[in-house]
Amino acid sequence: MVNYADLNVGDPLAFVFNKLNLKWMSGIIAVSAVIAMASVCWFFKWDNQESG
Repeated sequence: MVNYADLNVGDPLAFVFNKLNLKWMSGIIAVSAVIAMASVCWFFKWDNQESG
């Protein structure tokens, strides 16, 4: 799909879809990554408050 040397970016999966002219898919991947990271941070904060 893409040469591995080109994947030195912060969002390699979205980068690959962007290179393949699937810009709509790269947008979905990028937004999903932000939502996933935010939910993990929220869970750790919630879990820490419940533990002690």
